[in-house]
Amino acid sequence: MNTSVRSIPAAATGAVFAIALTIAAGDGGTVSTAQHVAATAALTLLIPFIVYVGQVLRARAAHDTDLWLATTAVAAGAVGTCIKLLSDAPDVVRSDSRIVPGSQTAAALDALAGTTTVLALIPLAVFALATGAAALRTGALPRWLGVGALVAGVSLAANGCFLHTENVPALLVLSLWCLVTSIHLVRTARRAELRTEPVGAASPA
Repeated sequence: MNTSVRSIPAAATGAVFAIALTIAAGDGGTVSTAQHVAATAALTLLIPFIVYVGQVLRARAAHDTDLWLATTAVAAGAVGTCIKLLSDAPDVVRSDSRIVPGSQTAAALDALAGTTTVLALIPLAVFALATGAAALRTGALPRWLGVGALVAGVSLAANGCFLHTENVPALLVLSLWCLVTSIHLVRTARRAELRTEPVGAASPA
């Protein structure tokens, strides 16, 4: 895989996404404004990471099917991330307005936020499944990361089938995969950077 110095920040966005999402999740209680900001930042960083993963897959594509899988992964991942970003809007409205807790309006906003989050899991599942399939076909990622992407995809798809659930553990599986994959890609990019540095370049006396 050909990488450059500029690919290191792109590869690192996956790890930053996973860490920021963990901070945003907190202890599962009342979500503060700071946690909303962390969640928005985390999801925004997921988009450039998805694009970079797609570039990695495309760089090793040998057939049209490989290119299609890479393109599908990027498109589905971006769509899923945008839907998940929209799911935070009802929570922000509820926390920043005078809506009475426990009222019908508050309950409707809670239901809207939860349902939108679950709907986002389906395109994210397509992202993970397409990434896993492309990685196994092309060898762009280690086999264990390809299998991990497939596992994350199946988890997301299964979780997304329950529209009225309040628990989305599959997002944690995806964030863990992004963290591990990000670390691998950063190390790979760093090794490529060291290989391209001039050999025997002496510093001026």
